[in-house]
Amino acid sequence: MKKLAALTLVVLLAGCGGAPAATPTPSAAESRIVTAAKACPGARNAHGDGGKSMTLDTKGEDDRDGDTMAVVACYLRELETPDYVIQHIDSTRSLDGQQTEEWDGIKARWTYHPNRGLIITLVDTAA
Repeated sequence: MKKLAALTLVVLLAGCGGAPAATPTPSAAESRIVTAAKACPGARNAHGDGGKSMTLDTKGEDDRDGDTMAVVACYLRELETPDYVIQHIDSTRSLDGQQTEEWDGIKARWTYHPNRGLIITLVDTAA
């Protein structure tokens, strides 16, 4: 469980201490993915599908680089991910295969393997 153990803690503590992070207000044409990308600098991949999707790929044991768990946590916080989804992501094992969740027009699909890390795709279906 050491693989994602920090994710829950990072998401929970992300808003603690100091002034709350300013969340950009999305324009009428801007998806929540684009808004999250502006609030969460440091993701390695640009959003896709005209700003409606984003894939984050964290470092695994065999990877030399990857997105940090702090970036993943930032996206999940900005997309107002419910606690039950965070827990589902955090408890995913490599044997579980691809997992999915959906909340408030956001679809998440992810896999986890210690060698490859967490790979999560987020899609704003309401955009």
